[in-house]
Amino acid sequence: MHARLTHIRLLVSDFTACHRFYRDAMGFRPRFGDEKGVYEEFDAGHITLALFGRSYMAKVVGTAAKAAHADARDSIVMTFAVDSVDAVYEALRVRAVEFVTTPHDQGTWSLRVAHLRDPDGNLIEINAPLRPGPAP
Repeated sequence: MHARLTHIRLLVSDFTACHRFYRDAMGFRPRFGDEKGVYEEFDAGHITLALFGRSYMAKVVGTAAKAAHADARDSIVMTFAVDSVDAVYEALRVRAVEFVTTPHDQGTWSLRVAHLRDPDGNLIEINAPLRPGPAP
């Protein structure tokens, strides 16, 4: 079997708010549709980021009677590589995006990172490789 990842599809409760967030704050270009729909795909590099109304998918897979949200730890994080975590952090703050963490170094990961959430609560990490410091 040969399989390849083509999409990350977020199942969202507030489609309009999430559409605006990924289009306006994150700057991803929608492929079709608009914020009034129930499905959208965004160009996000080599992978397609898609949004789909959570209630519609629940009907398809037979889970509509189950609770939509549970009070639990995050089970997924979308990670976006950027040239400068600090510059993207500032650009998103200007667009009124609230962050979970400010830019900081994760030395054991060899990354500079910051974390935020989309309007539906999905965790997002922006990161860039740590630049080696000057030789001692």
